Amino acid sequence: MRSVPFRVMSIVAVFLGVCSAGIDAAYAAPPESGVAAILQVTPAVLKPGQQPEVSANVKVMPSSERTGPLEVNVVAIVTRPDYVTKTWQWKNLKIAPGEVKALSYPKAYETRLVGTYKVELLVYSSDMRRRLASVSQKFDVAVPSPVPSAAQPEPASARVPGSKPLPSGERWYAEIGAYGNALNPAGGGTLLLWPFARVGLQGIYSVGKFTSYEGRLLVRFNSLAGMTPYAGAGFLSVSKKADVLGVETTFKDSGASGVVGVEIPLGRRVRGILELSGAAVDLKRTVVSGTQTARAEVEYSPVTLGAGLVISLF
Repeated sequence: MRSVPFRVMSIVAVFLGVCSAGIDAAYAAPPESGVAAILQVTPAVLKPGQQPEVSANVKVMPSSERTGPLEVNVVAIVTRPDYVTKTWQWKNLKIAPGEVKALSYPKAYETRLVGTYKVELLVYSSDMRRRLASVSQKFDVAVPSPVPSAAQPEPASARVPGSKPLPSGERWYAEIGAYGNALNPAGGGTLLLWPFARVGLQGIYSVGKFTSYEGRLLVRFNSLAGMTPYAGAGFLSVSKKADVLGVETTFKDSGASGVVGVEIPLGRRVRGILELSGAAVDLKRTVVSGTQTARAEVEYSPVTLGAGLVISLF
């Protein structure tokens, strides 16, 4: 239905339109174009998962200079609070002077994320070289504030002066905490950074039977039963010192690693981590002491279990 060139042109046009829009309005049309874009979004505030009713129309103004229908292309956009966009388009719409063309605005987008959503309607010439009209509206998705039960009022001891409840759907961008490795016994710390809602970076440092450094790229998936699964890939460096033939020897190796795990919410800012990880690490050394030569190896489990406890910073 959609051609790739048209989609690319639509995205570029949308970007230019957003940069030059200025302010939102329910009705906007350049006077010289003779075209009006009309957009109405109701209600202004919804609960997560609900979608507004969108009335979208394009009107061609009557003109003595225009005798036949005008051919236009229309682009519809919904931008979520995390700046993910959903775009649709209607190609080669023919609208007669004085006619109002009603468009069925698609509802193929999610509204589970709390925040402000932007709805836009852009009208272009048939060759996509001129923007004839544009209009945008916004609506908010919010979680209703809980109403305290009259029969069981919240005890005063449970309220902290000056505290503010964390809105549902809040996303933390940095987390730090403790981390432990079960099958290759070691413990240490971990730092997680989430510049995007589903993609983040993790660093782990641990000491014990082994000393290791690991960096990962993680991807989170939709929550299931309150828990959030994730998977990732990274690079692991492991070292261990041991006495071989009376010589202190450092065994060291590094390689690619992979992980699958799950995040378990334990509090407003606290989460637990359980994961299964694996790495291709080979800790072998040839040791020479005087006239003696030995090929030594330190056992390192290629698959291991990890657990952690992290607290959100901001």
